[in-house]
Amino acid sequence: MVDSVLNSEVFAAPDYHLQYRANGIVHGRFLPSLTEPTLGCLLTTDGLFEAKLHPLGRRRGGIDENLDLGQSYDWSVYPRTRPFRRDQAKHKYALSFYLTAVRKCDVQPDQFLIRGQVVKSDPKDKYLVVQVKPQGRNPFTLSLTGEIPLEKVGWFYTLEAIRKGRSLLVMTAEPLKKMKLKCLAKQSGSSAP
Repeated sequence: MVDSVLNSEVFAAPDYHLQYRANGIVHGRFLPSLTEPTLGCLLTTDGLFEAKLHPLGRRRGGIDENLDLGQSYDWSVYPRTRPFRRDQAKHKYALSFYLTAVRKCDVQPDQFLIRGQVVKSDPKDKYLVVQVKPQGRNPFTLSLTGEIPLEKVGWFYTLEAIRKGRSLLVMTAEPLKKMKLKCLAKQSGSSAP
């Protein structure tokens, strides 16, 4: 990444030191389902991704009811990953997005900021799993391409990532605090929300 997303107004500073977060910017065109207008796909220059208009975006005015869906926009998104059904290997995952707002960005699209506890790292296959527990919402895990030292599994991290095709690639990883190991027992094998 040329400029750190931490210096961007798109990615607000955390309210407290260990605040969980997973958000990013993706440029694309939302194609709604014929039967459910809040569900559909996000068409980007390099693929089609499952997407859902997040209700929070409509309530806070981030998504205009009269938005021209024939146009491409820079979307503020919450990323999600889940294992492919054909290949249950933990490092093979499908990327999807919750769309929360249309933004005028001061950062390039396809940049993400993820703050959470790394619950698994596989140096051989170069992937890691991060548990994110947003306040007031259900916890979920994200699978990312990258690696950290095995002795740092269990730590709370700030991760900057970029999207390359269907993968989120870790560009920087800053460990912030060692977390209790009991959190790892339930989540270490899961990579889906």
